[in-house]
Amino acid sequence: MRKIYIGFVLLLTIALSANAQQAILDKEPANNAAELNANAAATAQLGEAGIVNMLTMLQPTGQADNTKIFDAISGFSFYTTQPGKEAWRSMAVRAYSKALAKVTDKENQAFIISQLQIAGKDDAVATLKKYLDNERRCDPSARALVKINTFASKAALLAALKGSKGNCTITLVEAIGDSRNPLAVKSVSALIGKDKKLDKVALYAVANIANPISINLLANAAEKSGFTYDETNATYAYLLFIRNLGKKNVVTATKLAKTLATKAGLANQEQTHTAALKILVDMQGAKSTPTLLEAARYNNQKYRDAALKFAGPYINPTTTALWVKEMTSARSEEKAAIIRMLGDRRAASALPAILKELKEGDTEVKVAAITASGKIGQDKVLPDLLETMSTGNPAEITAGQNALMVMKGSTVTAKVAD
Repeated sequence: MRKIYIGFVLLLTIALSANAQQAILDKEPANNAAELNANAAATAQLGEAGIVNMLTMLQPTGQADNTKIFDAISGFSFYTTQPGKEAWRSMAVRAYSKALAKVTDKENQAFIISQLQIAGKDDAVATLKKYLDNERRCDPSARALVKINTFASKAALLAALKGSKGNCTITLVEAIGDSRNPLAVKSVSALIGKDKKLDKVALYAVANIANPISINLLANAAEKSGFTYDETNATYAYLLFIRNLGKKNVVTATKLAKTLATKAGLANQEQTHTAALKILVDMQGAKSTPTLLEAARYNNQKYRDAALKFAGPYINPTTTALWVKEMTSARSEEKAAIIRMLGDRRAASALPAILKELKEGDTEVKVAAITASGKIGQDKVLPDLLETMSTGNPAEITAGQNALMVMKGSTVTAKVAD
């Protein structure tokens, strides 16, 4: 009799759980945050066994629509990451881990693994590392481990690398780079030179880890590529390495950026030359003006333009004085570019020098000075602009008209009419 009673209770429990599951699925997808939270709370009430059971209801890909189950579980996973829901998060990890052992469809397994990426911490590592040996499951498992980002998750990725093959190797190397595991540098570096596709992710990985022991490896790879962007992306990797290294050792990173900029310039690789300059400026910050002044004298217009663009955020009265000094001795094309930059940054202390160019500069410089002085001085420079327009050529008159159209000040219309 006791056995019959126990059996009845179990059947009743299963039936109630099935009804509860169906009630949740009937409310998916949620229409708003309140419904999402209510469904997540209802899913939590299913308990570990109920969640496992719901996941085992997933049908093989292509045989049925699993959307409602996906929605319910995804909503629950997100909900478990909220403050005060640690018990639910832990339960979710246990349930998902158990469900993975029961579900055989690889796409459904990938979905469950993606939920461990949301809810998992160190408690999910033991489960995830079991799925790093299959191409379909390796990628979501590796991404989940990167998200967890603990000593245990990093160790799991590195351990899996040793016996990996094909696309799994590429996935693991990239994940190791994303997790910035300093203990992986030698293992990853040893893979370089065997396959171009693998080289690309391996160079990225050591660049993202940014251990100084990788300097020669990355510098040589970039130089071998001619500082171009080839299939190994070695130049990009070296730039990334320098930027990341700058967060740890700015002195060494600055030296590397300067050397790379020089070599890329000599190789006429404008894109790399400019990228190295940008990294250098970002590291030097407000102290970058001398670097930018030198770059503004370079014999490549696009590089000069880039230097002026990078200079913009650091314009202040002190740096403006340096740019004005540079402007007075620059050639017309360079002078006009500096004036445009100072105008765009509304560098008030540059206005006297810019107004002087209205009388002394050639057409290109005058046009730049007209526009810049209008932006900086507004209606205060109206007499200067009108005088320049009265004797100017068509290009200068047009520039003056354009400046007047955007000029602020209550006296503009009256003065122009006079």
